[in-house]
Amino acid sequence: MQALRVTEDASDGAPPLELEGARILLAEDEFLIALGLQMEFEERGALVTVVDSVAAGLELLHQGFDAAVLDVRLADGDVYPLADALRAAGIGFVFHSGHADAGELRERYPGADALSKPVWPTALLKAVVAIGAG
Repeated sequence: MQALRVTEDASDGAPPLELEGARILLAEDEFLIALGLQMEFEERGALVTVVDSVAAGLELLHQGFDAAVLDVRLADGDVYPLADALRAAGIGFVFHSGHADAGELRERYPGADALSKPVWPTALLKAVVAIGAG
């Protein structure tokens, strides 16, 4: 698995989010949100696979991912079967949803971060780096 990390940038002292070569599964059924997040991750070197359904995510899980970003409500239902499969495979994930209670998600999936939409892309990127670096 690719190690995700924060590296120092001498130009402004702020640590940029480095995702070079990281394989990210993005489960999001809202096209514009998916496109925006895909661009954010790819600008930092990630290889992003976007799915809009649980079935598509489960079908591609064998490809191996370093981390996942999961919307709770997808085109074919709630993302929980995909989250369970990711957890069983040892792949860390972050919930990114406007339809779920963050406390309930953290209780059901200890160690998984849950960010409510809308969220700054930097916060989501930091959450992904945090699960990949562990």
